[in-house]
Amino acid sequence: DCCMMKDGKMMVMKDGKTMSMDKDMTMKNGTMVMTTGECTMKDGKKMMMKEGDCMEMSGKMCSDKMKKKMMKKGKMAMNYSCPMHPEVTSDKPGVCSKCGMNLTRSKKEQMKMEVMKMYTCPMHPGITSDKPGKCSKCGMDMAKKN
Repeated sequence: DCCMMKDGKMMVMKDGKTMSMDKDMTMKNGTMVMTTGECTMKDGKKMMMKEGDCMEMSGKMCSDKMKKKMMKKGKMAMNYSCPMHPEVTSDKPGVCSKCGMNLTRSKKEQMKMEVMKMYTCPMHPGITSDKPGKCSKCGMDMAKKN
């Protein structure tokens, strides 16, 4: 579970459901997160969440830029788990060792992927953007990258 800034609005993910954040929240470490995106840390310092920023319920902050950088370096693996046995996890798709069901992305990973939408040119894969638009080289529509 976490709260995040998406499309200029604060959203909260709770029990796998994403919804608008309609009230201020206190994280486990004492950080207060307001519906405006303003955060007040336990020590009194304030900061404003930016597009793509995500704060886990523990109070740990993770920005969209940081996530993309970590993914490029391979430090951030996708987390898959069994729907029936959430303790069975993997960094890649597969099957549960207990029941044989397909492992699926965790709800948290699904939300992270939603925040980290990337678009690329079908003809020039090196041209990427975090928003839909046109390729700067050929003018083709950018396609959503999975």
